[in-house]
Amino acid sequence: MAKPQIELTEEQILQVQKLSATLTVEQMADYFEISRATFFRMLKRDKNIMRLYSKGKSQMGAMIGSKIVRMALDGNEKMLTLYAKTQMQWKETVVNENIN
Repeated sequence: MAKPQIELTEEQILQVQKLSATLTVEQMADYFEISRATFFRMLKRDKNIMRLYSKGKSQMGAMIGSKIVRMALDGNEKMLTLYAKTQMQWKETVVNENIN
């Protein structure tokens, strides 16, 4: 006899968006006390859970990104460098000149 599918409650489904801002998929499975494989299957079969997970990740990314941009525009050199490296594919190169 097949095991019944584990389902999240409506309350847990609503938590997915909030939790995804700070938890990985693996950590979220641990939070809900289900196996990681089960949670991955839920994400695959329930497009709403996947949508909420992605939306929470995106919203946090946008908030953090906005803060980095504000700090960079205010002259924070570390944030300028971080932005340039992550958003502009900027690389620092070291040239070693061998003078004989």
